[in-house]
Amino acid sequence: MRQEKLNRVKIVEKEKDSLEVLALLMPSCVPTRKRSGIRHRIMQGPMKEAQEYITKEYELSVQQAALFQVHEMEHTEKLQVLEAKKEEVQQQFEEIKKSLGTLSIARQSLSHDFLIHCCLSQRRKMML
Repeated sequence: MRQEKLNRVKIVEKEKDSLEVLALLMPSCVPTRKRSGIRHRIMQGPMKEAQEYITKEYELSVQQAALFQVHEMEHTEKLQVLEAKKEEVQQQFEEIKKSLGTLSIARQSLSHDFLIHCCLSQRRKMML
C-alpha cells in the first residue's frame, strides 16, 4: 500500500516536471487556476522570469533563422549570377583560344614562307 502511494507521488512529480518544461517552451499552453474570481498563472516569480527569458530566446532564434534564410537566398541569387558570368567568360576564353590557335598556325606558315623566301633570295644573291 505504501509502495503504491510512493509510485503515485513519483508519477505526479514527473507530470508536474513535464508540465513545467512545457510551460517554459510553450507559454500559451500553461494551465491556469481560478482564485477569487481572478485567473492566475500557476508559475510565479523566478519561474515566470525564466519562462519569459526562454520565450524571448526562442523568438530571437526564430528571427535569426529567418534572417539567415534571407541571406542564404540573396547569396544563392548572387552565386547564380556569378556562375552565369563565369560561363560567359569561359566561352569567350575558348573563342579567343581557338582564334589564337588559328593565328599561331598562320604565323608558323608565314614564318616558314618568310624563311623560304629569305633562303631563296640569299641563294640568288650568291649566284649573282
